[in-house]
Amino acid sequence: MELERLHLFGDSVALSWAVRVGDTIHVAGMVGMDVDFDAPVLEGITFPRGIESQMRQAYANIAWILAKFDASITDIAQQTLFFVGDGAEVAAANKAVRREIFGDKTPASAMVGVRNLFDPRCLVEIQAIAYRTVR
Repeated sequence: MELERLHLFGDSVALSWAVRVGDTIHVAGMVGMDVDFDAPVLEGITFPRGIESQMRQAYANIAWILAKFDASITDIAQQTLFFVGDGAEVAAANKAVRREIFGDKTPASAMVGVRNLFDPRCLVEIQAIAYRTVR
């Protein structure tokens, strides 16, 4: 099987935002940045304030990427959430946001506290594996 890679922003970012093999989609760690994915160059990155807002934005970013492969957020089977800050606060935010995003169809998950992410304004990064389902 061949790997299909999603590259965005030309040569300004040296990573695949997602890689699809068959019906499996591996989404790179997505942060809660508010950015125009259709822009030719990654610039003007902003982050919403607060962990819940950044989680919602990270999931919106993941949903945008999955849509490029004809998949949706509910196709996520597994995710790892990396966070900066108070674990109890993040766990409470995670519980609320996941309920909004997934309802009762939550993916298998892990949460990992880290010292920092790529930008000091960044509080959360979510890496996901999704399986396209028959629609």
